[in-house]
Amino acid sequence: MKDQNCSQSYTVAGGYKWLLPPSPKVQWRYVCWNSLNLPRTSFIYWASRLQRLLTRDRIIEMGLVGMTHALRVHFAHETHGHLFYNCDFSTKCIRVLQQRLRISFPPQSFVQWYASGRERSKLQRKFVCACFVSLTYEIWHARNIARLQGQIVRPEVLVFKLINSIKQRWSKRNHHILTQRDQVWIDSVRN
Repeated sequence: MKDQNCSQSYTVAGGYKWLLPPSPKVQWRYVCWNSLNLPRTSFIYWASRLQRLLTRDRIIEMGLVGMTHALRVHFAHETHGHLFYNCDFSTKCIRVLQQRLRISFPPQSFVQWYASGRERSKLQRKFVCACFVSLTYEIWHARNIARLQGQIVRPEVLVFKLINSIKQRWSKRNHHILTQRDQVWIDSVRN
């Protein structure tokens, strides 16, 4: 016998929606899943935003390692914030990238820059965000190479390769005609 008060039938998706509280949409989803990003860079950025990468603080939290020193900075805790924004290597990389792109904003707030940067075209915003997402991946990769192989990449070399790879990816995927403003900006991005 069907309940008179129930106008719809039960679905699993409806049950989950009822059980779980509504979650706010995150602003960085458009930055993370940008069409100029490679899947591996998007994944590492996504994991870093959720603080799910295996930094030393997380490894300690899991009870797997007893030391919390960062690779290059002794007595500093290796956390996501430290690794991607505060360590010497990452701050140098961010500074070089911002100089090459001729932009300036606090690196932690580039998602807000993307959302509010209406004075720049959509292509410019996507390009800058792809650079920062790729930089997150490259910092993570450089950290692992330094840890496992003892090799340290210079920030200038890392940023040079990063910008060139995004420029190549952009030129391969770009099938529409650019505005003159975008063409001048792309050409002006210094290698």
